[in-house]
Amino acid sequence: MKRPRHHFRAFGATGYLLLVVSSLAAAFFLKFDFFISPDTYAVLVDALLFVMLAKLPVFYFAGLHRSLRAFADVPDLFRLLASNVVASAIFAAVTLYSNGEIFPRSIFVIDFLICFISMVLVRFSATMRNEAWVWDRPPKKGKAILIYGAGASGSTLLREIRSHRSLGYKVVGFLDDDPSKRGALIMGVPVLGGGREAARLVSRLNRRRAKVEEIIIAMPSATGREKREALANCQAARIPCKTIPGVADFLNGKVLAEQIRDLSVTDLLGRPPVQLEEGPIRSHL
Repeated sequence: MKRPRHHFRAFGATGYLLLVVSSLAAAFFLKFDFFISPDTYAVLVDALLFVMLAKLPVFYFAGLHRSLRAFADVPDLFRLLASNVVASAIFAAVTLYSNGEIFPRSIFVIDFLICFISMVLVRFSATMRNEAWVWDRPPKKGKAILIYGAGASGSTLLREIRSHRSLGYKVVGFLDDDPSKRGALIMGVPVLGGGREAARLVSRLNRRRAKVEEIIIAMPSATGREKREALANCQAARIPCKTIPGVADFLNGKVLAEQIRDLSVTDLLGRPPVQLEEGPIRSHL
């Protein structure tokens, strides 16, 4: 049974409340070497009210409680930073207006750092766990393949192959025609060389490791000429060659690695094939 969405949002809002309160309390303890006098405690109590009134509305309107931790990325990081800067500025303004004479200024900086770092760790915990799982546990068995294209599509394909082990693939290396990428590592998998070296590299791998059974071309935005050249390089290695769909083809919610297919005429032409009208042609014969 699925929980209502508002339960997750309420849980997220409660989590931010606890984080805001604990960050300010930690800032006070660090500032005063873990000794809070009665006078300082009174200042802390007032500050806790101010910090909740200042930060929680900012975080709410920024939509932080609606974001899913499993899909946190760089834009989320910048949104966290901007939200914390604005919230801390409001908190500082309200506090200085009310208790400016007795409130330690360094608390604002310490609180900002603790709150921001804590939110980043919480938000990105699932992402870091998933990335670490994919990185540290490459498959030991499966059909050995090479990925032709060490760009964004190639790295995405590698990540999905490792995340979906039922596909039965094991990536042993990359091919890429960019000389600057030679020797680089992508999630621990080396870029072995260019496409024209495919035959030599496959022969070398077959002598040292499990037999390479396929090359998958991961260049969905490449031109027809580039794909024909890649196909020729793969054929020189005398092993099957497949490809992945273009962006327009895999925006259907399916796993990219599940859409690996043989090269078609459309792939090699770089455009849809021309459909001739047979009627007018026959009339001239």
